[in-house]
Amino acid sequence: MSVRTYRKGIPSSVSPLFNSTDFDCKCTRPQCTITLIDDNLIEALEELHLLSGGFKINRGYRCVDHNKEVGGKPDSQHLLGKAADCQSTKGYTGHAMARYAEQVEL
Repeated sequence: MSVRTYRKGIPSSVSPLFNSTDFDCKCTRPQCTITLIDDNLIEALEELHLLSGGFKINRGYRCVDHNKEVGGKPDSQHLLGKAADCQSTKGYTGHAMARYAEQVEL
């Protein structure tokens, strides 16, 4: 598996459940033009979606500048396209979603 590069703002299917723009950096800097997404992350999120009954992706990839702006760690997995912050569409708390995430086989 690998990390794939997508053009920010240009929708591209990454799986039956997710689109590349779901993972776009939330900044508006003109130099922020790509989105990185790890294939392993997509597989894990697909499994989490089945276990949890559904969620939306709040944040995925972050460019270096945006990561600093939001107080992200310098070695954040968001910078590599290997992390996503999700919110349940079924009303589960963050703790409940974390328990579901622990069940995902990587």
